[in-house]
Amino acid sequence: MIGVRVAQPDAANRQGRHPLQPKAQALGQLPALPETALRQFASNASIAGMATLTIRQLDEKTKTRLRVRAAHHGRSMEEEAREILRSAVSASPAAEGNLAAAVQRRFAALGGIDLELPRRDSLRRPPRFPK
Repeated sequence: MIGVRVAQPDAANRQGRHPLQPKAQALGQLPALPETALRQFASNASIAGMATLTIRQLDEKTKTRLRVRAAHHGRSMEEEAREILRSAVSASPAAEGNLAAAVQRRFAALGGIDLELPRRDSLRRPPRFPK
């Protein structure tokens, strides 16, 4: 099962404010946020513009192979998974059409040959079986 959650930043997050801060301050329920909190919210706003993908029920063998592959490439498991997804979706799409046409296009540049068809005899009469 794959769950996808896409978070979109709103105008308040892009300006470095918590989305509820202006409303809560107007109601007198929340004091002004300190500068460090504002920087944290601004940092989260840039991350919020990216999609999040959760993969559940990943078997241990696959997870181990991903970890080893990531280590081999000097990346984190998360970055390796992103790279695998990027390359998978950017690969050329499957060719449409029938196989015969695809083979003909593939070898058309090599030229063709004309084969002599064997001569066919007339049809034989079906056998008759005694009753």
